[in-house]
Amino acid sequence: MTTLENSDVEQNSKITTLEQATATQATQLTNLTSTVGQNTTSITTQQTVTDGLKAEYTLKVRQESNGQITVAGIGVASGQADDGETFSEIAFAAENFFFTTPNGLVHPMSIINIGTESNPDYKIMLDADVMINGQLSISQLQSGELQNGTALTVGQGSIEMSTASDGYGQIIITGAGGIATNDYLVIKEGRIESFVYTTSAGHVRYKEVRRNESGSATSGQQVTIPAYFKSQPVIHLAPRDISIYNASYPSQSQRLELEHSPVLPHPDIEGAWVFTPYCRLVLADGGKTETHGLTYVGGNNSQRWEVTGVKSLKKVTVNNRAASRRHTGSGNSYQNRKVTLALEYRPVGGSWTSGGSTSVNISQFNTHGLQVSKSLSQGTYDIAVVLTAQDRSGTFTSGVLQYDYTQANKAGSNWSKVLESPPGKWEYHQDYSQSITIGNPALSGWEITRIDYSARVQFTIKARTTYDGNWIMNGKVPGEAYIEVPNGSGGVTKYRVYSNTDEPVDYNNWRAEDSRDIVVNWSDSTYKDGAIRGPVKLFISKTGYTYSSMTSSQNYLPTAYASVTVSNITATVYYRKAKGQSSSASNTFYWDSSSYDLGATDISLTNSIIHWTATGE
Repeated sequence: MTTLENSDVEQNSKITTLEQATATQATQLTNLTSTVGQNTTSITTQQTVTDGLKAEYTLKVRQESNGQITVAGIGVASGQADDGETFSEIAFAAENFFFTTPNGLVHPMSIINIGTESNPDYKIMLDADVMINGQLSISQLQSGELQNGTALTVGQGSIEMSTASDGYGQIIITGAGGIATNDYLVIKEGRIESFVYTTSAGHVRYKEVRRNESGSATSGQQVTIPAYFKSQPVIHLAPRDISIYNASYPSQSQRLELEHSPVLPHPDIEGAWVFTPYCRLVLADGGKTETHGLTYVGGNNSQRWEVTGVKSLKKVTVNNRAASRRHTGSGNSYQNRKVTLALEYRPVGGSWTSGGSTSVNISQFNTHGLQVSKSLSQGTYDIAVVLTAQDRSGTFTSGVLQYDYTQANKAGSNWSKVLESPPGKWEYHQDYSQSITIGNPALSGWEITRIDYSARVQFTIKARTTYDGNWIMNGKVPGEAYIEVPNGSGGVTKYRVYSNTDEPVDYNNWRAEDSRDIVVNWSDSTYKDGAIRGPVKLFISKTGYTYSSMTSSQNYLPTAYASVTVSNITATVYYRKAKGQSSSASNTFYWDSSSYDLGATDISLTNSIIHWTATGE
């Protein structure tokens, strides 16, 4: 062991080297220690070789100040463990760990504690690009997000998924090496666009996948855009067969102007749209279009909007739309309506003046476009539009009526009737008819839809043969009786008994007889007047005679008998009435835009042919 010591008033320092060797282990320990007051710092190195199988090297730097100790060190070991497995290890102990460049200005990799000693929070920080040549396996990634402006690339940059600063995601598909000098395809916000690379201008937008329809139309005539567009398409107009120069105005610059009315859903075809293109030749200065985007929805029948201070105005065209309806308060009937668009203008400090109006008749729930134009002396004007809705004659029906329903139980009065020849001569037959009723079934304000009836009918009918009263010829009179009873289908069932003339005359007994007790049920959705169809009818034949004598009234003999009793007359009456509807008006008014000719004159080209293209989704 060798020891080196140096002492003075300010500092005590000591270097100690210990060498030790045995048959199985060799160790070298070096300790450098320095103490100043309450502060002690030491550097200790230890090298150990064991059995020729294991070697260890440790370096420890220790500092103690006023009882607080900090330690940093490194340990290196390799060899063979007790279980025969080989190992190779390097361990570091430090509060913060850095890899640094030779000049110390950059730390490509750092492990630092951003917490405290008692509550550490270690972070690995990389200040360098990361290259992974092998496979990357992440088993504990629970969440993550690519920040705006970052990108994830696949396959030499041929596929890039990124989020721009606006937060929208996009996918770019291109060639190897990325988009730098390659054509590429972008998928973003439901759109698909492609760009081509040119050496002179760089990347140029090439095309976008959109739905397109096109055609030709005469200026001022409505165009129907075929279905299906799920939202309002964008209209592009181009001249096809148009005179673009008017020789009557050789000293004025001329330009062709194409415009179209508001694009509206087709009133009958889902997904189709309609618009009207217009063509005009504008002379001199020019014009502009102002989009207002104003909407009123409510029960007021009039709406006014104003814009102020339109400078250098020589002509104004206002583009509006309107829808109006009013229920009549009855059923599914609606009042025919009319909407009028009135244009007003005034110079600065002046009074309002009418600039014309137009009206549209409304017979359904469609939205209609209205347009009014007014030419003015060039100046600064305020512009106003007034939309007014009102009734006009006639109604139309729409939709299916909604009803309230109720029902009531009714009862009729029992009644009976007997038909039998009275004593004395009765030379004619007898009959009787009466309906089974429940009285008036009406309920104020309600409509009867059906009546279900039930009644009990008990009857007896009898017949026999008698003499005709000619005692010389001794002729006979046949007996007949019948009853007609409602059959539950709107008709009757007839029950009849009959005694023929070839049967003997029996003074005391009836030759034919029928008695029944039946229940009649009928559901009536046709007449609905409180009576069962058809009526109950009784019939008996005329009176005959006994042969023994014709001088006494007792010698008259009835040929038939019929009796009926109707009871338990009940009915369930079913009612309905249309649910109430508000008869207040419901209006929707729009002021879409205004077109201004500023110091310009234009000529309408009504016979011009315009090419149109509709683009959208």
